[in-house]
Amino acid sequence: PPRSTLFPYTTLFRSHHIDVSPMMMDMIEAKYEHIQKMGGKNFFRGKYRNAVIAACLFYTYQEFGEFPTSKYIRDLFNIKKKDMGHGILMYMKAFTMHHEIDRG
Repeated sequence: PPRSTLFPYTTLFRSHHIDVSPMMMDMIEAKYEHIQKMGGKNFFRGKYRNAVIAACLFYTYQEFGEFPTSKYIRDLFNIKKKDMGHGILMYMKAFTMHHEIDRG
């Protein structure tokens, strides 16, 4: 089945009336899965998980040439600035480590 049927937070997008293209959703899911793998068994729950998903959306928008503010994304998910900062930090850690490994 397509990954979007397996992504546990598709309902999160629906409940907050966030509409993204299937291509964007695939990218968000791939980013989220990578961060989850990097977090290992200590992967977070609740508001921090939502903040990571919000960070994935934030950076996916940028890859599609759109540049919403973090406040716009926070408002979509109804999360606090501090929590969004945590999500962005987790995103940056996961992808910085990934790029450093790729470079050898």
